[in-house]
Amino acid sequence: MTNSDNPQKYFYKSKFYYKITFYGFIWVLLLTQVYKIINPIIASILIVVPVLGAFVIVPLGSSYLIKSFTNKEPFHKYRILYLIGYLFFALILLGLVVSLVHDISRFSK
Repeated sequence: MTNSDNPQKYFYKSKFYYKITFYGFIWVLLLTQVYKIINPIIASILIVVPVLGAFVIVPLGSSYLIKSFTNKEPFHKYRILYLIGYLFFALILLGLVVSLVHDISRFSK
């Protein structure tokens, strides 16, 4: 069965992007705990790259999940859980943006 013949192709794409986001999030959490052991510049790069990637992957995965709902793909019991997970990661990214804007506005005064 090819990917175009799969009745849940958008769900599986969304699931793939969710796994990337989830493991990137775990990577960042673990790396922030051990960043003192390695070079600070390398640690910063290893933390920033997954976070910046999440700014692209979370909306992309969410759009595939919404396409899965709108195209009325066959029922899958984890589709709602992935939607809740994407909302969780979107809220984390929104909090990051709000925090950065607040810090930048505080220093520009």
